[in-house]
Amino acid sequence: MTEYRDQFLEAFVGAKLFNMDNLANVGVMITATAMSYCIASAIYNVFFHPLRSFPGPVLFRSTALLKAYHNIRGDMGYRVKELHEKYGPVVRISPNEQKWEGFCAFKGLSSHRSIVTAHREEHSLLRRQLSHGFAERSMQAQEPFIRGYVDLLILQLHEHAKGGAEALDLKQWVSWTTFDIVGNLAFGSDFGSLETAEDDPWVRMVAENIRTVAVMQSISALGFGDMVSWVNKMGLIPSHAEHEKRTRQKMVKRMQMDAERPDLIEGLSLESVQSNASALIVAGSETTATLLSGAIFLLTSNPDKLQKLQEEVRSAFNNEDEITLISVQRLSYMLACLDEALRCYPPTVVAVWQWAINRDPTLWTDPDEFVPERFMGDPKFANDNFQSLQPFSLGPRNCLGRNLAYSEMRLILARIVYNFDMKLSETSKDWLRTQKAYFVWHKPRLNVHLFPVSRH
Repeated sequence: MTEYRDQFLEAFVGAKLFNMDNLANVGVMITATAMSYCIASAIYNVFFHPLRSFPGPVLFRSTALLKAYHNIRGDMGYRVKELHEKYGPVVRISPNEQKWEGFCAFKGLSSHRSIVTAHREEHSLLRRQLSHGFAERSMQAQEPFIRGYVDLLILQLHEHAKGGAEALDLKQWVSWTTFDIVGNLAFGSDFGSLETAEDDPWVRMVAENIRTVAVMQSISALGFGDMVSWVNKMGLIPSHAEHEKRTRQKMVKRMQMDAERPDLIEGLSLESVQSNASALIVAGSETTATLLSGAIFLLTSNPDKLQKLQEEVRSAFNNEDEITLISVQRLSYMLACLDEALRCYPPTVVAVWQWAINRDPTLWTDPDEFVPERFMGDPKFANDNFQSLQPFSLGPRNCLGRNLAYSEMRLILARIVYNFDMKLSETSKDWLRTQKAYFVWHKPRLNVHLFPVSRH
């Protein structure tokens, strides 16, 4: 047997086809073929592709690599804005994709699987099953429960603010609040983050997986979709595999509970709940925390706007108990501040690059300025294209959690402004300029000094 093996190896190694010279030649041929294919594809994409007439940089038009690169870097939103400024309302950002500015960019949006990305029939069923929990009436019924978490937030801020001596990371505090609210609404128990002032590992994995998904989608767009699916199926991404495991554990525990009150997943199967768990958390908490953080940054960066909001909130209520989901709806300036924050700092991509749309000077007057008055009938902004502001998307695919998001952000912002004067720390002056955008923003600390309001 050893003799036959040695003869085979000798023949294999000695074969002319596999000698080192020929192997080198094969390598050169493969490389040359790959390069020729890439060059031919680029020539076709630029000169013969059906989208060849749409403007855009040659590199973006010739290959999907550049878009994937910027998506992975998290700066594609900024790049799209620059491209629209240079090339106009329609820009080709990859061989098979062009971006439109303005309201028309939202027409025909679609997605697939889960509640965010299901096929039409599946999406309709999931939406019907989930919609009762997100309806405005349901939010009002959940108000005592939501207010309990906001009460705890205010208590914790008073305790940790130390009279304004130390800056607090308000991004983290509002995130803990919204995650605990949605965790309890969706899974029957919160994450304990607001009480312990610590991140829950599962929540941290959700945040990490947002970037991972963005990277995987960029790789899929380059033609490696089957490989990405196989990697996911085999559990080769540790954080994703651990996230799936913890999600199932949470879902099994929730399904075994006797719910004392209706929640967001009542009536759903274990499979449906597990596939939608991350979407529920992101829709009801991450995006809300992002918008609240952005609103606080923009207000503290514009002290005159903050003062105007303080005067409205503090003059509207005799005591804190009067601040409810119903009563905050009459705070017209605060609602305008939130709308303007949505324009200046859209919390999600929603299939179009809202950062570029919301800062387009052909759609908005003073697009880079934070001016809540534009939403209060100021004639200076009469020609603004308000239809192009669609932070929750449009039509049957619009964000199911918008009522929860609005309920949370209005109540939390009103309570914080009622209780504290705020001053932005010097360490967070460039907070908005340093962020990366995937599906949501990757946010640094938002350091703010809180000074408790004295009431006699």
